Amino acid sequence: MKIEQSVHNQNTIKNLCSGLISSIILLAAGCTEKSYDQCIVDSMGDAQSEIAAYEIRRSCRSLNSEESDELPTRILTEGELAKLETEDASLMFTMSFDFYNGNENLAVRELTVSVSTTASSRERDKPADPQTRTYVAEVNAGPQSVGKFSKNILRPEELLSWSFSIIGAKGEEVTY
Repeated sequence: MKIEQSVHNQNTIKNLCSGLISSIILLAAGCTEKSYDQCIVDSMGDAQSEIAAYEIRRSCRSLNSEESDELPTRILTEGELAKLETEDASLMFTMSFDFYNGNENLAVRELTVSVSTTASSRERDKPADPQTRTYVAEVNAGPQSVGKFSKNILRPEELLSWSFSIIGAKGEEVTY
């Protein structure tokens, strides 16, 4: 499992770097003054992966005023939510965790997370009642890649235990 995760992480880093490099190439090529179609033609030859091609299209769309409308986001279905996998999270005054978007044709743009905390109470033998809060954050996880959730939260001073779960998400369809 650790080897598979390591290979997956290496592939994710490679794809993210390809997307970033493609975006830089678009800016360097001056795509801001070209039509969307010309931007695609000039830049797509540099794509090294499907994710890089997606990022090139997204960058050309955002750089060209005629095509500047973002792709419409929608609420993920229960089945699509189930494909968002999380591992360890940290909780100080910011909660952060990495997640894997296992959806094949869906980029995740927003996560809604429920965080439950239990603090010690003034009575020594009894913990305070758990408190649950919901947090929403913008994220960026292309299809079958890793994204990061990070949000400042309200945290009890004397935290005994806590848990979290992804309870909602928004994303956009990705076509290659």
